Amino acid sequence: MAYTLRQAVQGDAPLLSELIKSSMITYSNDSGIDPSILDSMHERVEDLVQKLKTHTCLCFFDGNNMPVGTITLKITDDVKGFDFSKKTHEYLKDMDKVLYISRFAVLDSLRGTGLGKDLLDTAFAFGVERGAKAALLHTATSNKIRVEFYKNRGFFLLDSETKRGYDRGLFAYDL
Repeated sequence: MAYTLRQAVQGDAPLLSELIKSSMITYSNDSGIDPSILDSMHERVEDLVQKLKTHTCLCFFDGNNMPVGTITLKITDDVKGFDFSKKTHEYLKDMDKVLYISRFAVLDSLRGTGLGKDLLDTAFAFGVERGAKAALLHTATSNKIRVEFYKNRGFFLLDSETKRGYDRGLFAYDL
C-alpha cells in the first residue's frame, strides 16, 4: 500500500492523538513503565492543535486519509534546555541550532515496514535544510526495541536523567 507524506493540519489532530496514544501504550509496555507518567498520555486534542502551530508535524496517511505514522519536529536555538549535565553541555556547546524530535509514532501493525526509517530520514533532511547540527530525542533506556532502532540509524546515547520517574535517555544524531 502507498502512503502519502504531508504536514499535519489542525483537522488531523483527533486522529493523530489516537495514533500517538496507541503508540505510547506500546511504548510503555515495551519500556516497563506506567503509561500514566508519560506526558503524551495526558495531551488533549486541543493541546495537539496548539502544538501544530509551533512545531512541524509530518505524517504518513493511508488512502483513507488515516494517519499511520507521525513525527513532530522543532528547530531550536535554545540548546541550554537540553543541557542537564557536563557531558551534554560539551556536546552542545558549539551548536547554535538543533532539531528536536518528539511524538514519533508508527501504527503498531506497520512497525518494521520502513515507515519509521522514512520519517527519520525526512526529519534529518528537514533539520539540515534549517541549519541544525544535530537531532535529539528522548526515549526510555529500558525500551530495548526503540533504543536498538535508534542506534541502528546512527543515534547514540548522549545522556540520561530520571526526573520523570524512569531512566530517560537523550539520544543524539550528528547531522
